[in-house]
Order: sequence, then structure tokens, then C-alpha cells
Amino acid sequence: MDMSIALVAATLLLTPVSADLVKPGALAPDISGKLTTGATFHLKETVKTKPVLLYFISTSCPVTAEATKYYDRLAKAYAASGVQVIGIVNDGQEGYTTWQKTHKVSFGSLLDPDYKIINAYGVFASPSSVLIAPGGKVEKVWVGWGQKEIREASEGIAKHLKKTPAKLDLNGAPAAGAVG
Repeated sequence: MDMSIALVAATLLLTPVSADLVKPGALAPDISGKLTTGATFHLKETVKTKPVLLYFISTSCPVTAEATKYYDRLAKAYAASGVQVIGIVNDGQEGYTTWQKTHKVSFGSLLDPDYKIINAYGVFASPSSVLIAPGGKVEKVWVGWGQKEIREASEGIAKHLKKTPAKLDLNGAPAAGAVG
């Protein structure tokens, strides 16, 4: 398949039916479910004391495929502090299992083949991410990814933990705003 067609197809996979992109300052749409790790996730409970980063994944997007290792590094850097990076995957179990064999991420994901979470957050491009502050309000939304977006997410998480941002290896990542 031509790479430009693949990128357009991957972008369309995350195009919401009717929602607008969630705005900073708004209460984050509540989500819950069984993570791919087997744990149960309840956003309302988790954000009572810690921030959460939602990372929206299209399993067929080559840009998301490249971004994933950097989000995994971010997840690992803050895991000991109890902060979760949660993947929101636009696929069912079979598609996720195939994707996970390649990417081997450490963070748990919610499968969203019906796009209920994707539409609730108004996500229209992959990858996108949303930082939710303790208390449940959307703090920051990124459409696309790169060194800038990963650093900003790390800084936002660290601010809530009252810590210095984690040192992350961002070698090879684009400067900013890559989207599929």
C-alpha cells in the first residue's frame, strides 16, 4: 500500500463521528474497564490523587507505531510514582494482540473497537494524548507527538508529583507534531 494512502487511512480510523476534541479545563469523560494487563481501571478513582495520561493508539498507524516506544519510556519513568499511561486502542483483542507482539508496551490499554472512548474525547488523529490532572480535569491535549509533546507530558506529570521531570531518551523522535 502506498505510504500516503496508509497515513490517510490511519487518520480516518480515529475520526470521531460527532464529538469535538475535549478541551483543557473540562471535566474528563469518565472511563473504566479491564486493561490489557488484566487490572481494572476506573478513571474517577485513579485521578483522585494522581494524574493520568491517555495515549490514543491506532493499531494500523505507522506514526503511532514509532511514537509508542517513547510513550512506553514515559510510562516506565513514572510507574514507580503510581502514575499511569493508559493506551486507548481502536481495535479489539485480536488486533491488539498482534500490535502488542511488535510493540511490547509495559502500560495497560483499554480496547475501544466501537470508538466510544475515542468519540467521547473527540480524538480525530493518531497518535493523540490527553493529560488528566488529579481531580479529573483535562489539563492538556496533544494531537500528534514528538519530543516537544513527550517533554510537556513529562513536565505536566512531574508538576503534579512535585518532582523534577524524568530524564527520557528522545533520540530519534521528531521535534514536534508528527501525526498519522
